[in-house]
Amino acid sequence: MKRASEFVALAIFLAFQGVLAIRIAGAVDGPAALPILLLALLLGILATDFISGLVHWFCDGFFREDTPILGALLIRSFREHHRDPLAMTRRRYLQINHNNCLVMIPALAVALRWGGEPRPEPVSLLGWGALFSFGCAVYLTNSFHRWAHDADPPRMARLLQRARLAVGPEHHAAHHRKGRDSYCVTTGWLNPVLDRTQLFPRIERALQPLRQAAPQDGRW
Repeated sequence: MKRASEFVALAIFLAFQGVLAIRIAGAVDGPAALPILLLALLLGILATDFISGLVHWFCDGFFREDTPILGALLIRSFREHHRDPLAMTRRRYLQINHNNCLVMIPALAVALRWGGEPRPEPVSLLGWGALFSFGCAVYLTNSFHRWAHDADPPRMARLLQRARLAVGPEHHAAHHRKGRDSYCVTTGWLNPVLDRTQLFPRIERALQPLRQAAPQDGRW
């Protein structure tokens, strides 16, 4: 049943992304749209890289593995990853990717049902193109993360890592050495900026009063 649910989630996600791609293609009005779509691609990847870092930082530092609902859904897998970084390399492809499909399915469903149709105007193409790029990048994030730990990743993975289109093993190793930096695991493009500005530690310090005000059970 679990494997069947993984296939169903992937099928629905791919179907929604396919419909979105067809609608965007129908709105493209000549080669002038190419720069807009390239910008949309970049924005979608950057958004995914940032969100991967935000979620990674949150799950590494907040709540516990036995926190109701959230612990089983998110926290446990992130804490396990630090105890055994190679665990994800021993899991099936769909096993590590289907959660990201489940995250994207409601967002895509809402956009396709109530978001209207893509139009040739730059703002419309940029928004819809960024959503499509975001969906693709979210789906690939766990694979990119896995390849950064895999001793023998696929040839395509090595090509993407050398081109810096997927987070590389040397880059990601900094997170496991320090534990407090380099949280982004899609491309890692934003890690130097986020580490230099100390954005996540600043947010954590801002939230510290809430942690101290909460019951001292370790759940904050």
